[in-house]
Amino acid sequence: MHNNTNTIQKKGKSSVELSLCERIGLRRGATRALAEVLYRQADKCTSTVHLSAPFFDFNLPGKIKSEKPVFPDPSESKKPILKKPYLDKKAKTYMTPLRPTSKVFSGRDVGGYCGQFGKVGECKNHHRYLKVLFCGREWCKNCREIMHKRRIARWLPKAMTMESFGYFVFTVPLEMREFYQDKKHLSELRTYLRRRMKKVYPGIKALCRWHWFGDNPYVYHPHLNLMVASFEKLPKKELENIKQDYQSALEGSTGILLDKKVDVYYHYYSLEGFKKQYTEKHKSLTDEQAQELYNKVLWHKLKYITRATFTVYNKELAKKLKGYRNNSVWGKFRELTYEEVEGMAKKKEAHCKVTEELILLESGHCPVCGSAIRWYKELFPGSLFFYGEGVGSGYYSLPKVRGSPVKLPNRERLRDAVNALPRRRIFSVI
Repeated sequence: MHNNTNTIQKKGKSSVELSLCERIGLRRGATRALAEVLYRQADKCTSTVHLSAPFFDFNLPGKIKSEKPVFPDPSESKKPILKKPYLDKKAKTYMTPLRPTSKVFSGRDVGGYCGQFGKVGECKNHHRYLKVLFCGREWCKNCREIMHKRRIARWLPKAMTMESFGYFVFTVPLEMREFYQDKKHLSELRTYLRRRMKKVYPGIKALCRWHWFGDNPYVYHPHLNLMVASFEKLPKKELENIKQDYQSALEGSTGILLDKKVDVYYHYYSLEGFKKQYTEKHKSLTDEQAQELYNKVLWHKLKYITRATFTVYNKELAKKLKGYRNNSVWGKFRELTYEEVEGMAKKKEAHCKVTEELILLESGHCPVCGSAIRWYKELFPGSLFFYGEGVGSGYYSLPKVRGSPVKLPNRERLRDAVNALPRRRIFSVI
């Protein structure tokens, strides 16, 4: 016997050698079911099982655990408990190391990784699409740009309804940033601002998102970005009242008194404002030129708010903010039809790298026929993108499945049709 061959000694004279495919299966990480089958086969033959490759652990595929394999006893193993797949748990693996993008999309990566699973959706005309599920972590290099484009495409139909908007930035002071490293305190502060703004300005609609860091990615600098739809230019007194209420809320929750006023930035953007501003400095603008300038500013603000700021990984801060829902929508925006979304996507595509198909898919419309897409709850492997064509940002169009050319009758009609045959009946459908 060669030195490189591992053996399991059994009572008897005969021997059973593993085939090449079984050895490859063990090398790539076989399942426990294969181990039980091999164990029973060796036990029945009372023989010696030869393994021409080192044994690999079943829980850690690809990593050598020991030279001598130890097969589990089937009588002692309990029946596994089947659990329903939890989407957030499968997609968001916060504590796993980053994987190279080339290995992730080529299928050479082992273990849980960003983009391992996906969801399949289908419209009524049987156009199918695959949506690869990414972890969504801002420091993940594999999906940072992809998730940024998805957030832009998801909020764009809502931002398109804004004929004018006000832009707020509520900054947390330096003395209180340690207190607001907890997601509970962050949600309480955001809830207070939402209730306060709705009380003063009823019917308010806004897009809200936290930025965790500023220009320095190593200094924690939380500030809340607020994009309020159909707002107005605030007088100085109202802006001072908002600052005082915000400062009192911070001092009441943290118990720290501030010596100076808090930093609250506000700016108002409207189509008429662009016309007045450029008419004073330059020649008069047409309505189309003014609308184009306003759309560029709207795109820039939306792109800025949805960008990732937590680009450098911090383990302690990531644990504290784990599971926090950063994106928030205040109020109910008007739902756009397929024709409105399609026309908006064609006009806005020139200002950003977000494609027209991505905007339609994020809004729930099929890019081919425009009908609604139904996404299945089951999880599918992300490697299905090999069978489709890339649409953009982790979306792939899968080949169309051919349906049955004849609509089959149900069981009762089939039984009646068979029993009503004029020839001699030698069988019956139960």
